[in-house]
Amino acid sequence: MEVTIDPNGAFKGVPQRGLFESCGLIPYFVAEAASTSLLENSEDVMEVMREAYGFSTKYNFLAQEGSQVDECDVYSTSDDDPDLSPLIKFEFDKFTVLVYEYALVAVLDGNEENNIMERFD
Repeated sequence: MEVTIDPNGAFKGVPQRGLFESCGLIPYFVAEAASTSLLENSEDVMEVMREAYGFSTKYNFLAQEGSQVDECDVYSTSDDDPDLSPLIKFEFDKFTVLVYEYALVAVLDGNEENNIMERFD
């Protein structure tokens, strides 16, 4: 697993430790997924994270019309909400986990149809 704090350089002047701490317990949920074998796709990863978190509405923010994570890992919607750059990027062999402000977490596995974003707050 490779971890990059502020992968887009969008939070200039913010200490890396502060960005990591702003993610709360989410990195621990990612670590739980990383320690699990037999993860084949983004849904498998998200399910392990949900179990570690103990709660989930299973609401996929990326299923909304106009919502996407672009090639630079920036999350955008068709609403008037500002675009979000990831605070932290966790890269694995088969998938990527991106943590954004507002406790939003995206799991990408290379197949856009499988991409999932849920809230862990």
